[in-house]
Amino acid sequence: NKLCRQGGYLAYKTYYTRIDCDEKEIDDYYCKNSVQLSGNTDLIPALLKNGYNLSNYRESLLGEINSRIPYERFIVVWNIFFLFIVNNDRSYEIVKKISIMPNELDAYMARAQSDNDSKACGELLCLAICKFTFSSLGACPHIYGNLNDIKYADEVSAVLHNFITLDDFLLKLTDYKHSKLYSNVCENIVANNEKWYAHINIIIPHIQTIVETIKLDDGKFLDFLSKWEIDELADASDIKKTITIEFLQYSRFFDDALSSSCRTKVRQYLDNLPEDDWDEVFEANEADYEIKASRIVKFEWNVHAWNAVRKYLLGLLAADEVPKDTELWLAIIDDIEVTRLLGNFLGTVADMIASKTLSVEMFKFWGNIILTHGVDKLVVTESTLRKFLPVELLNNVECLEIMLENYNVVKRIIEEASEDEIPDFENTLCALAREDEVARELAYKLGIEINDGDNDEEDED
Repeated sequence: NKLCRQGGYLAYKTYYTRIDCDEKEIDDYYCKNSVQLSGNTDLIPALLKNGYNLSNYRESLLGEINSRIPYERFIVVWNIFFLFIVNNDRSYEIVKKISIMPNELDAYMARAQSDNDSKACGELLCLAICKFTFSSLGACPHIYGNLNDIKYADEVSAVLHNFITLDDFLLKLTDYKHSKLYSNVCENIVANNEKWYAHINIIIPHIQTIVETIKLDDGKFLDFLSKWEIDELADASDIKKTITIEFLQYSRFFDDALSSSCRTKVRQYLDNLPEDDWDEVFEANEADYEIKASRIVKFEWNVHAWNAVRKYLLGLLAADEVPKDTELWLAIIDDIEVTRLLGNFLGTVADMIASKTLSVEMFKFWGNIILTHGVDKLVVTESTLRKFLPVELLNNVECLEIMLENYNVVKRIIEEASEDEIPDFENTLCALAREDEVARELAYKLGIEINDGDNDEEDED
């Protein structure tokens, strides 16, 4: 009784004084007098902020909400219970305990709308979003209708953070992507709300899908998410699972704190990876992440990484193979050349190639590397034309383009070739040049005269 009489004073003094009362006594008192005290709600926030859990009272309110009770009783109990929700740092954990059927929620929604209680309508819609799938509410006309409307978007946006974590809400995207209310609330929270509890690591892999599906502004959404720090990433699997290649690719042109932090973490992961670990990654054929990420985050290749890469590439060459993504690897070789790490690698490649007759795929990768970065390592002999530039390459446009870019080297190879090998190469190129512009330009650069097809026929006659 003393506590009740001092209720107004207590609420007023909540930030200045510590309540000196027995918690169990207060908890029991509320449990016994729930109905009578329902009008005096100012006292509950004051108690909760002063460290009183009132757990028994909270559970008794929850028990009533989870049972079938008339709306008149429900709204009284709910308004008191909602004070426990908004005054708890992990409020979403309390909401998880609410168990209410869709048809009951729909009946409450109908009554709240009838009473023009927009506050209750917003809170009931929050319950619907965090408890049920969009499709499962199709038989609930009052809830479902408002999920397809933005009438209560402001009310929902203002309190939804009390019901669900940001990651759980955003990952409802697949199910709620056709809800107008859901999309509008997403826009509202990005623009205004800073109160959400979020497991940001869970959101990162889905950011692009969220933005594209709800049509949010990329930059604003990334800035919004930058308010949270990334949780510690324990190992390589955590890095790959959280900061995915898709996210790195998507965010590579953004300078917000989240995108920048992700790139930094990936650089640190790559930079700290020992040579043995790089070897294991390549041996297991699981280097896609490391290789692709290195390009996106502009990783500065170190000795440990390069030694493993070198062993991997030379192993492929020994087996007459090329990497799966040759375009990516050619770009990486460009990057590594800047670091001056290539060293004797090009000489080794040139020596190994000298004993092989290159296929189209081998030339497009290994031949390209030598012509672009290691032409000084290429020892040209009489057999180089036959092995390094076999006639079959001329039938491939990409091979022709590589030769055209390096026509000076090709010209030198032809000049050094044995006389019996040159005609086959030149005649094939001339025949192609009559119809193919790249072949025609290459022939011109090499100083090879192109005979017109009609003249050939006249000569034969």
